[in-house]
Amino acid sequence: MVSVVSLAEVRVLAAVNHWGDRKRQTLERTLQSLVVVDIHHPLVIDAYVRIDLNARKHPKGARHMGNNDLWIAACAAAADAFLLSTDDDLAHLIPDQVRGDVIPVIPPSAPGEPG
Repeated sequence: MVSVVSLAEVRVLAAVNHWGDRKRQTLERTLQSLVVVDIHHPLVIDAYVRIDLNARKHPKGARHMGNNDLWIAACAAAADAFLLSTDDDLAHLIPDQVRGDVIPVIPPSAPGEPG
């Protein structure tokens, strides 16, 4: 399952990172195999409002999130899906606003380094 917002974000990343045709075709096949959660659904809109309002009154101070992150979290919350992200900006939502986990990004090894 994927938010429609993530479809655009991953295509931008592919373009920015100059993915070739073969890698982009694999990406498209993968994306086509997923269920897409649309942001126009009333449950998603309600979740967006709830998450944004809660972020604004966070005990450690207002948490300002990008709109894309809010939409992605709202899609996950509305679908009762488990959100997996590499974006630390979503960490403060877990587990109170959405079920999920932030996966740490491991930078690629430099040539000649182990790993």
